[in-house]
Amino acid sequence: MTECEYPAYPVILGDPVSHIATTVYRVNWLRTKALCDCWNEEVILVKHEMQWSVNFFTYKAKQWLSLMDNATSTGLTGHACYAARQCHIYQQLAAHAAESFQKVIPVIQPEVPVVT
Repeated sequence: MTECEYPAYPVILGDPVSHIATTVYRVNWLRTKALCDCWNEEVILVKHEMQWSVNFFTYKAKQWLSLMDNATSTGLTGHACYAARQCHIYQQLAAHAAESFQKVIPVIQPEVPVVT
């Protein structure tokens, strides 16, 4: 039985206690399934947010590289140095984020299959 599979409980017809117990089991199972679904969605979102962070740092590095090229072509040495430093910082951030996330991703549990 998977974590999100509804267990079958015996129901004795005509027994009100059994009916109440079955209803309680169903409500608890539905609440647990909703919680399981929420956490599965959260894992998916966190994985995407990790990639978005790396993409953002890479984009900013490319943006500063372009600004550095523009400053170099116009002869603004100070501007070019500043842009080069910013480009290097964002490249390091992207590399560090990618490396850190690669260490964490195998730890994140895969999605739990939902049986309907």
